[in-house]
Amino acid sequence: MYLKCISLSNIGPFKETGDITFGKGLNLIVGQNNSGKTTILKAMLSDRTSAPHRSDETAKKFQQSYPRMDLKLCYSGAELKKAVNISRENLSVLVPQRGSMPADQRNSVKTPQQLMRDYFFQNEIEFDIYRSSGVDFQPVNRPSHNLYSDDVPSIFARVGFSEDDVFISGTAVTDNLIEFVRQMWKDGVFYFTAQRYGIGRYKYGREDVLNSDASNLAGYLAVLQGERSSIFARLIGHVREIFSNVGNLSVTTTPDGFDIRVWPTEESLNPILSFSLEESGTGVAQVVAILAVIMTTEQAVIVIDEISSFLHPRAAKSLLRIMSTIYSNNQYIISTHSHDVISHSSVSTMHIVKKFGYCSQVKSVLYRDIHALREIGEELGISMTDVFAANKIVWVEGQTEEACFPFILEKALGRNYPQGLIFSAVIATGDFGPRKRDREVVIGIYKKLTSEVLPLSNLSAFSFDREKISQEDAKNIETENKGLLFLPARHYECFLINVSAIHALIVSECPEIEIDIDLVDRELRTRARDPKYDASKEWNGDFCEGLWFRKVNAAKLIGDSISTITQARLEFDKVRHSLFLTKFIFENIQEKNYVATELKNYILSLIDIK
Repeated sequence: MYLKCISLSNIGPFKETGDITFGKGLNLIVGQNNSGKTTILKAMLSDRTSAPHRSDETAKKFQQSYPRMDLKLCYSGAELKKAVNISRENLSVLVPQRGSMPADQRNSVKTPQQLMRDYFFQNEIEFDIYRSSGVDFQPVNRPSHNLYSDDVPSIFARVGFSEDDVFISGTAVTDNLIEFVRQMWKDGVFYFTAQRYGIGRYKYGREDVLNSDASNLAGYLAVLQGERSSIFARLIGHVREIFSNVGNLSVTTTPDGFDIRVWPTEESLNPILSFSLEESGTGVAQVVAILAVIMTTEQAVIVIDEISSFLHPRAAKSLLRIMSTIYSNNQYIISTHSHDVISHSSVSTMHIVKKFGYCSQVKSVLYRDIHALREIGEELGISMTDVFAANKIVWVEGQTEEACFPFILEKALGRNYPQGLIFSAVIATGDFGPRKRDREVVIGIYKKLTSEVLPLSNLSAFSFDREKISQEDAKNIETENKGLLFLPARHYECFLINVSAIHALIVSECPEIEIDIDLVDRELRTRARDPKYDASKEWNGDFCEGLWFRKVNAAKLIGDSISTITQARLEFDKVRHSLFLTKFIFENIQEKNYVATELKNYILSLIDIK
């Protein structure tokens, strides 16, 4: 099941949206606050009554237009058959009454059984549905299965299913196919907003199906914990990936029902050391609910409103990666005004919503459309006006490099860096590994953007994280793409693994905690040997020598270490804390740290690229 298309008429800020199409994977709706993104998402809910459109025009006419929403839903025949069998209700549809047709017409129409057999064995069946004031889930076409025109003589018939066939089992009095479609849509759409509360506890009772609003999450997780423990354990693992300060989850019983508990450590030894999900913030609760859905439901439609309003950018990216890779069989429709979310490389479709007075408009956007990309930047506050005076732009991996590289360059030069040089984070880095086409698209976009911003001087350079690309492949890519350099390590945080700097950061952020520098050293060394940071085999006891620091997942290692040392009181903020660590290293210990020297040389070579 997935939503192929939606269009709104006379709903909220929309007079007419036109067709808003979606793909099977990750779909983004982008725009400023109060532009109409939430109106589009809420219109997808089967029990939602939409407010009518209001404008100067409707006010002058002293009347309001009638709201209408059109959906194009796609199901497989197997999904429909399964829904009918689970419900144990009779399925009735309109079938041709061949005996009432003229002989020449009768031969051109298949028998009812042939039609039903062909229909329910399709891989994809489209339903055109509309909703309006007082009308809920009605088919646009008659009959609803759209197998033939409504001028063909028809009768109502019951349809049944055997293991591998479809058969007509008798006459009926109505066509109820659309009722099954409506129920499947209602059960298969899960809507998440930042305002949901009270999902950490639930009354006693067996909950085998998660409600679309996740209100029975505690009871549902209790079943997973007791009977599907491997899935529950995998869910916990995903939560740890997303939140470095969450170590474990459990579902306990109380006099009133089930209670979801959150543990800051992997060990769950003493209940008094855990926290109720209700006390853990909206982000954790929402992520647990989202993971519970995508891990246990197939072909669901996951609607998330303003994902960045309840998730830290790093957590949002981790969740998006998990959704788009491991659980890609679901459809995701997400609204956002954050370029951190837009930077995800696996976006299927993207639409921008802009409001003009009383009316909003929706426009489909392609990554390859440079003008539309700039339009998105303006909507999200990524202004390019400050770079028109630039002589050269260095496009960098993200906001961390955008903040730190100018500081390092000034230290390397011993003076302010050249006027007219701009460091700017890219919107989408793409995939610079095996998919050559993706990296060419990304580089092409930013070269075009540079040429528009710098019409007299088309000078640009690119700095990207190496991630897990081998040194040989990195060199080949650099050779193919003049102006591009990879960091000589997995990512920027690799250069920040310094015991003194991290100790200083913790002391600065948490002055109430007495932290010995030896504790920081022991914690970092313990994690350096942990395989989950991807470089345990290269560990030789030195944080800045050999292959270890170039391959380790340093951002996660630093974040996890800080969380453990401070007992989850401090979460590693990549941009702000990376700048602190950078300044500390360069201002206090850079002469003893040749890693800092290597980083200075890298940035100097970057700005010299022609």
